[in-house]
Amino acid sequence: PLLGELLLPLEHQRLNHIVFKIYVRLDEKSPFTMSNEGKPLVPVLDATNFINWRHRMANFLIEKDFDDVVGLDLDTFKPTKTQPKLSNETRKQDRKARAAIEHRVNDTVLTLISKCSTSHETWRSLHAHFHRKTMAVVVTALQRLVQTVKVEEIARIQSNMRLLVESDVTMADLPVAILLSNV
Repeated sequence: PLLGELLLPLEHQRLNHIVFKIYVRLDEKSPFTMSNEGKPLVPVLDATNFINWRHRMANFLIEKDFDDVVGLDLDTFKPTKTQPKLSNETRKQDRKARAAIEHRVNDTVLTLISKCSTSHETWRSLHAHFHRKTMAVVVTALQRLVQTVKVEEIARIQSNMRLLVESDVTMADLPVAILLSNV
């Protein structure tokens, strides 16, 4: 073989190595750098983990100083009632915040927010779709209810919950079933 034919694969390997290094460096600058365990800092929202996702995503947005353009309450992480006014300087921040949010949702959720034009609209839409609909929120609400009632009422609630479990009520039917069981 000619010397040039031998050098070509070596040159190709060197270029691949350079491209890989560039890719790794770009990935290190990603807003979602990996933690020490190699897991993303913000999990992907899949409609079952909204409460935890919202908490981590809001903290990420606060860390990156995007909270002003997203318009979220710093105590509850709920969207503010009014959309923040965007100037020419803050529009770029808003696009970055919206991209950061969209990078951490699955494809199904992405279709729900695809028509949103600002990060505030995106945050508000996600909150409207998923808040108060997750299992964790229902369980937490039930725990708070149990903590505020008397012992006799707890026995009645446990009895009603046992009846609900025995009747194979789905989570979607739970609020209706609870109301009907108190009649």
